[in-house]
Amino acid sequence: MPDSRRRTSENAQAAGSTPARAAASDPPEPSAPRAHARRWLALLIGIYVVLHVGYSRATPPLNGPDEPQHLQYIESLALHRQLPHFDRMRNDPDARPMVLHTALHGPVYYGLLAPFYLALRPIGENVALQALRHLTGLLGIALIILTRAACARVFGDGPLARWTTAAAALHPLTLYLGAHISNEMLAAVWVALAFWFLARALTGESGLRPWVGVGIAIALGLLTKYTAIVALFAAGAALALQWRRGPLGLGAAALRGAALVVPTLVLGGWWFARNVAQHGEVFVLQYDQPLFPGGLRSALLLPEEWIPATALVLVETFRTYVGPLWLFREWPRFFARLTP
Repeated sequence: MPDSRRRTSENAQAAGSTPARAAASDPPEPSAPRAHARRWLALLIGIYVVLHVGYSRATPPLNGPDEPQHLQYIESLALHRQLPHFDRMRNDPDARPMVLHTALHGPVYYGLLAPFYLALRPIGENVALQALRHLTGLLGIALIILTRAACARVFGDGPLARWTTAAAALHPLTLYLGAHISNEMLAAVWVALAFWFLARALTGESGLRPWVGVGIAIALGLLTKYTAIVALFAAGAALALQWRRGPLGLGAAALRGAALVVPTLVLGGWWFARNVAQHGEVFVLQYDQPLFPGGLRSALLLPEEWIPATALVLVETFRTYVGPLWLFREWPRFFARLTP
């Protein structure tokens, strides 16, 4: 009797411990906010894809912003293995030489798409053009995912992260530029990657690795388009605030600053050194009509200069950000072509 009771007890213990061990080996279920955030992200990506196709099909070939020049850049790398030379801007004989196009636009985006163009060109120019547009649209998906990851790292899976991701995914300018051959989208992806590394650095990840990641992402951004330099200013400001407000010492802040700046200079500085060697300027900014004709000092002191300039900036900013919405007028014809 004692042996049978002991075996029964052991069997009961084994049976009772099996579910516990199985439960311990199963992966944990995602929390409700995280599952909701994933569904929200999937919904945004789905909407973005539909809108991307609509924008791309509604715009005639080579009618995107500077799309002929972007395609010429890709063609030159793919077919001739060299950077292009643009003699005139927009084929205007009265415009200045367009050296700023290659000086301000690094080769990363164009080198990334050149093999695809080379492979698809024999099928047809229009097929290659649409494929390059859709490959650019895929970069928009990467932008959405990185934006969500960076915001969730700092703010969690709450409303702020969700609506910031929605703003990045559904912004008219994101949809418009992502539907054409343009290096703007890849530059935005590098900036978002830099902010994701920066979010890791500011939320407690120790060591220099995230700061090195920020520097590498910024360097790749500068080799895509010079406007990615805004991420360097943002990262520098964040590091300065971290040093001023937190327990970070001056030596540790200097090490992090070096981890940020050195990769940026080593990987991205050569392009701007090339600009200085060839054109005598870092950014080669050329404008036929300066924003402040009397110089910056007079612009700050004379209302007749800074008031019109400020109004111009505000109007052009508004037009740039909401102007692509006109494409919605073309969508009925696009969807009509999809139906039998």
